[in-house]
Amino acid sequence: MADSFPVLRQLKGLLHLSLSRCYHIHLAALTDLGSMFPLLSLLDVFGIVNDGHLSSLKKELPRISINSRPFSSIARPSPSSGLTGGFMWNRKCQLSFKL
Repeated sequence: MADSFPVLRQLKGLLHLSLSRCYHIHLAALTDLGSMFPLLSLLDVFGIVNDGHLSSLKKELPRISINSRPFSSIARPSPSSGLTGGFMWNRKCQLSFKL
């Protein structure tokens, strides 16, 4: 929640912030992130900002790349019925391997 922002504010050199799936954060609080973190260059807000508001957020924070990395290093696919298929944030993903 946005209650954590005062703690995060102490991270003066923050470059990348992922708030994906962190619900109950108002759009106005997100627009303050640009001034709160002057070095912030990447912001992930998958699942908490709808498409209609995403364009206005990008206009408010023009120097910050928003949702540019849909598959973060901590993302985990949801379970599937097959051995090699699944979905990650509503996108089909396929695992390939050779024996």
